[in-house]
Amino acid sequence: TPTTRLTISNTTGTTVRQWDLSTETGTGQQTNRTWNGTAADGSLVDNGQYTINLTAADGVGNTNTKTRSVMVDTATPNVTIDSISGGHVVDGTRYFNTSTTLDVTISADDDGDEIDPAKTPTLAAVATEMKYERTPAVSHVSADSTHWTATLSGATLAEPGRYDLSADATDDANNTGVSGTYELVYDRTPPDISAVITNTDPDTETATVTVRASEPL
Repeated sequence: TPTTRLTISNTTGTTVRQWDLSTETGTGQQTNRTWNGTAADGSLVDNGQYTINLTAADGVGNTNTKTRSVMVDTATPNVTIDSISGGHVVDGTRYFNTSTTLDVTISADDDGDEIDPAKTPTLAAVATEMKYERTPAVSHVSADSTHWTATLSGATLAEPGRYDLSADATDDANNTGVSGTYELVYDRTPPDISAVITNTDPDTETATVTVRASEPL
């Protein structure tokens, strides 16, 4: 009896999924099967390389096998913003203005491996009080590196206000990893400053000067 079987096995040779296509083949019609990376019980298989074998046999013992390899990858890339220089930090929030340039260093790897250079990480400054986003250009430090750099200039932002800065990267399997978020404040308004002089002493030529500002300095 002619038979056609499609099997998927891991690197140890263990079959994780199998289809009997005997009743669907042999007539010249195309038969399709979709594998979503799960075993027969519906559980997700481990990440790694798998072998797909399609074996057809006729009724007199002649067989033919076609083999392909696929990689299962469900792990999201590791993405971090390593450093931000420029501006002024107060209580964890970085303030900057039109004349300020923020230099940002990003790390992105796929379980220790380099992210495909064609899938460059994205750095985005997203306004929290309006619908506005700025994505500065990101440059690879070197071809074999897991580090990227970017420059965010205050002069390129359309509106002042609070921004959330984060990075993301996508690997070849379209898994996307996202970094933590850093709070930025783009401030183009000079602070209001006042000074009050008290406790003046002409004999010692001293006084107490209290300075108040409308925002962190």
